[in-house]
Amino acid sequence: MRTKLIIAASAVLLAACGKSEPPAPAAANAPASQPLTAPGKVTPGTALKIKGFYIGMDIHDVPDTMMDLLGNQGLDGYGFTDVIRYSNGEHCVLLYDKQFLGAIEARMTERYDAQRAKGKVEDELQSSCYASDGVLVVKAGADGRVRSIEFNNAGELFDARKMQPDEFAKKLVGEYRIPALKPNDDHSGWRYVAPDGTRLEILVKQVFGIPVTRLVMSRPDA
Repeated sequence: MRTKLIIAASAVLLAACGKSEPPAPAAANAPASQPLTAPGKVTPGTALKIKGFYIGMDIHDVPDTMMDLLGNQGLDGYGFTDVIRYSNGEHCVLLYDKQFLGAIEARMTERYDAQRAKGKVEDELQSSCYASDGVLVVKAGADGRVRSIEFNNAGELFDARKMQPDEFAKKLVGEYRIPALKPNDDHSGWRYVAPDGTRLEILVKQVFGIPVTRLVMSRPDA
């Protein structure tokens, strides 16, 4: 597997997004008690696209879309993998933190010779992709069509670093003409189901004790 890197101009908030703990209490980080609405609506029959990503897109188009995302946002702290294909036929592309990758490479180089260390680093990236431990993780089924998109650090990827979760949700509603985001069942975030069946959900997770806003797109039949 080849690893691509792209350079632009900013820094990273999150070290590879790590292992997430359960959602933070709603009262402290995501007081999602009311729907968030805005004028406009999504056109029925069209795919809901966020930052160029959408459910049903060809997984092989994802690396180019990630490159566009990083270039448009002016970020230099990230790299991304080519399409990873697993033995069960599923696919994945991972956007990762370069500092996190550097730490893995250093650790593996200490333990193994150069060739084995390279393979171990690639194994680590594949595992992180499968476990959704990247800054942005895009997954597809055996048919190569994307079925889930996980923006695990929405504040950084949407230029909303200083926004509270509800402020980010309002920004999303306005920019993407989403009719309404409704509080989810445990009021830890908001959700919306688009006309094409895409489910959009905003959640707050604790990463290394820091509340991080996540945006997840999925579709049951994808």
